[in-house]
Amino acid sequence: MTFISDGPKAAMEMRQQLESIWRAGVDAVSPSFLVENEMRNNPELSNAIRSSRRVILLGGGKAAKAMVLGVLAGLPPGKQVGGLVHVVDGQGGEPSPGVVLAPVRPSGHNLPTQRGVEGAEQQLQIAKKAKDGDLAIVLLSGGASAMMPLPEIGINLSDKLLVTQLLHRSGAKIHEMNTVRKQLSRIKGGRLAQVWGGGKSDCMFWTLAISDVVGDCPGVIGSGPTVFDNGTAIMALGYLDKYGLINQVPKAALKVLEDKANRESSKESLSWAKFVLIGNNRKAVVAAKSKASALGWPVLDLGSSWELDVNGMACVVEGLVVNSLRDLAPGFPPCCIVGGGETHLKLCDQPGLGGRNQHLALQMIRAMSSPLVRKSYWLFGGTDGEDGPTDAAGGFSDYLGFEQAAKIDMVLDGAIESCSSYEALGKIGSLWKCGQTGTNVADLWVGLITK
Repeated sequence: MTFISDGPKAAMEMRQQLESIWRAGVDAVSPSFLVENEMRNNPELSNAIRSSRRVILLGGGKAAKAMVLGVLAGLPPGKQVGGLVHVVDGQGGEPSPGVVLAPVRPSGHNLPTQRGVEGAEQQLQIAKKAKDGDLAIVLLSGGASAMMPLPEIGINLSDKLLVTQLLHRSGAKIHEMNTVRKQLSRIKGGRLAQVWGGGKSDCMFWTLAISDVVGDCPGVIGSGPTVFDNGTAIMALGYLDKYGLINQVPKAALKVLEDKANRESSKESLSWAKFVLIGNNRKAVVAAKSKASALGWPVLDLGSSWELDVNGMACVVEGLVVNSLRDLAPGFPPCCIVGGGETHLKLCDQPGLGGRNQHLALQMIRAMSSPLVRKSYWLFGGTDGEDGPTDAAGGFSDYLGFEQAAKIDMVLDGAIESCSSYEALGKIGSLWKCGQTGTNVADLWVGLITK
């Protein structure tokens, strides 16, 4: 079969440009920079820091270590500081006396652990023991929800983990999963703020957050441990019913939800707890656009609010390519397409290894059977450098991958149906591995369409 292409060398050059644009987006949401910038330029926070007798750091997430370093860089000399913040393995330590970075889960394994449970209990106790004059700075980033697990009394971590896994496999959206998780937690849904023992009326409790969720809802980021919870146990039960999980979740978890539903009452508003969003997917997309423009590409901005299932997103991407080439819209092509968000993927019964970005990349490689689509080049990646339980951030989609799949007689439909994108992309040289980036603002997608 003859493929329409400009040659392997040109394709590899396209991959280099894709990588350059993608990295520019990720670099723009450097956690340490975002935190230090907020501390120096937010007058209310700066005043609170100066007037406090002690700063207590709490929280967690994939960007937590860099966020802590940003705080330490922005504090006035001699300011007393302490606390406990959850990080991934390999990032632990004590960057300042009294400030503990506690590793609570392996890299590439975004599931709660017993270490996380024990650390979350410690964080709750630290917050309870705070005194007047103490200032809390809670640092949250993607992964915080799984890294700060503290099951409700009556259930254990295994129960809570099974509920999360069932929701994930059913294709539940992130806000649905978080609604359930918050109702099964002693720290999420504002409960960390509720136990704060320090002042609650003088701006002495702050959350600085980097969002990895579409819409940037404060109550969804890290499951909102410091934010008023609009969700209820009745809503959680509704989501379990929606996905046919009522009879599959552990009986202990179901009992906790049913008991809560029977005695739900009004909750503290937490109006005194300050929440500041310092980074999100939009900042990454804007920076990627700027880099693409600097490289000479006209840019089409798709926005940062995509939340389709992977199959739907693949159809959107393929449609953009086909229509832009077939109709030759003014100024396009050539063009660069940049967008972001977070797709969701319903796994098959016995899934292989992969992630939503890898799955999307593999579907777009399959779409390269169209001569028009083969004039496009794509990079789909998780900004944290992780995609599913793998060491890859995502994958490239171009005719090179398509040709290689044909050479080895790979059945792309089979790899897609079995959710085995990691193995498939690896065999055709299309995996994207960049290592942990230290940040997390959901997924970033970059495409280049040639004439």
